[in-house]
Amino acid sequence: MENKWRLAKAVAFILSLTAFVYVGQIISQNGRYQSVTSGAAVAIIDTQTGTVQYLTGAEGERVFHKIDFKGHTYE
Repeated sequence: MENKWRLAKAVAFILSLTAFVYVGQIISQNGRYQSVTSGAAVAIIDTQTGTVQYLTGAEGERVFHKIDFKGHTYE
């Protein structure tokens, strides 16, 4: 009986730890992606990786741009 109680406590601990990590991950992702729409340009800002992705141009001539502020690159 004591072994079953220890096993139940271990399983409960693992489940609570998993839930704690999962909730922390969800909270850390909150606000990561910020979408900005203004006129013809659509931008997505990733606050954790430091990248900005956006489309410019008219409907038939859309051009994709990506700026990486950490890697100092522009595509």
